Amino acid sequence: MIVIRSMVTHPNQLKWWQWGQILGVMLPILLLSARVQHPLFWAIAFHFFMDFTAQSDETAAGKGQNDTRVLLYHAFISGGYAGLIIGGLPGLVISAVAHFLIDSTNKFGFTGLAGAILDQAAHIATLIIIWWLL
Repeated sequence: MIVIRSMVTHPNQLKWWQWGQILGVMLPILLLSARVQHPLFWAIAFHFFMDFTAQSDETAAGKGQNDTRVLLYHAFISGGYAGLIIGGLPGLVISAVAHFLIDSTNKFGFTGLAGAILDQAAHIATLIIIWWLL
């Protein structure tokens, strides 16, 4: 709720990951209200929800420290389930592995918004490729 209030009162003061949290809430609501049924859109919405909105502070900290156990757990939850939506069990495996590899780069060595955009573009591209292949 604090993020939503900040978005309305001070949108220029939000951090990039807070915008991700907002997107993680808004995408599913928009898809539901528009009655979108395409699995690729739902996989992307689910990815944003799990990658930002539902992610705990402990998971975010563990990812930042490149803790392999945290990265594996996070990759399975955020990447795997999104891949499952569009590609069944093969999609789950491919997406979880790709998510782990992408997050292991720690935003490809970039900080701030540039790293976040590259990171999320790689995750979305992975989902699009899985949907196209499977």
